[in-house]
Amino acid sequence: MVVDDETACDNVETIVVVGSQVGIADDELVNFNLYPNPATTDFDIQTKGNFTMTVYNGVGELVLIQSGNDFTTVSCSDWSKGFYTIEVSTEVGTSIKKLIVQ
Repeated sequence: MVVDDETACDNVETIVVVGSQVGIADDELVNFNLYPNPATTDFDIQTKGNFTMTVYNGVGELVLIQSGNDFTTVSCSDWSKGFYTIEVSTEVGTSIKKLIVQ
């Protein structure tokens, strides 16, 4: 913002807000268990209530979307070995964990 005063001087005012965040991070909202990790043929997801699980491979490609309630076993026997991102979402938020498939 530029303001001219009675002496024709320009007063420049700059306001910068950096790193302002209010609230709780999403990764702290949903508590879920993922085991075994590393996995070879299947793994279990355990949380409270209904959830949707989304799985991405190491290059970010969508591998699986699956819904569950409290406890679900997922087969990974036909997945390539490597790292996977497991995203679990409920009505309260989303959490992400890493899974290793051997």
